[in-house]
Amino acid sequence: MINGRKFISQCIFLFITLLTYKTFANQNELKLEGTIGKFPIEIIISNNNWEEGTFEGKYHYKNKKESLSIKGEIFSPCVEIEEFYNEENTGTFYLERIGDNFSGKWVSDATSYDVSLSIKSGDKNLLSAKSLKDYAEKTSKSFSGTYESELYYINDYFFEKNNPQIEIASNGGSVVIKELSQDSINFQVMVVCGPTYHIAYAEGIAIKKDSIYEYREALSEDEDECVIKITFGDRSVKMEADVSFVCMFGARAYLNHEFIKVDDKAEFKDY
Repeated sequence: MINGRKFISQCIFLFITLLTYKTFANQNELKLEGTIGKFPIEIIISNNNWEEGTFEGKYHYKNKKESLSIKGEIFSPCVEIEEFYNEENTGTFYLERIGDNFSGKWVSDATSYDVSLSIKSGDKNLLSAKSLKDYAEKTSKSFSGTYESELYYINDYFFEKNNPQIEIASNGGSVVIKELSQDSINFQVMVVCGPTYHIAYAEGIAIKKDSIYEYREALSEDEDECVIKITFGDRSVKMEADVSFVCMFGARAYLNHEFIKVDDKAEFKDY
């Protein structure tokens, strides 16, 4: 004869075990649901490389059982996802993330659809990636070093209905700074400004004035000075040019960026 209490205890133990297993399993994947155009879809992300900012998984249309494999790349707050059928790329998602929601486009050759997705369950860390601030934690508080800025967005500037050109682009770049004395630094900065990819570039010696550093240079006696103001924070630096065309930047380029320190090395580049 079965002991009632023992039987109930075994059932409770089994239930807890299954619940724990299910919870653990859900933590190893992330589910998104939404639509491509008017078609409902489900995306499962099951593998993430935090260092590289990449992930893998699969997705399917809800009225079909067959799944397509996916490979994605994280450009926070944007995500690019390539889909594959029999190892052939059949389309690409270009998405922008706001909280748990994603919106953007799905593109394949001359075809495109609006996409709307939301996180439904699972481990949100599967859509996380190493950031500039993570690199900064490994650097010193010295001003000398390499700094970067990454301002990602979906560039649809050249998008046309029959030629849906889309990409993940960045309004950002890098700065190299070398301390020369307590009151002067040598710097080199280059940023690319979208959506038309014009370049802002400058290099020279900046002198400390009060709490900031200033770079001033006139290309000729008849020209106004190019003025760049440089302000340091905690493992960060903000650079701002007063007048872009005086500094001979590209037509639509500008310099008003905050850069995060990613390396203590200060190696100037040949552009």
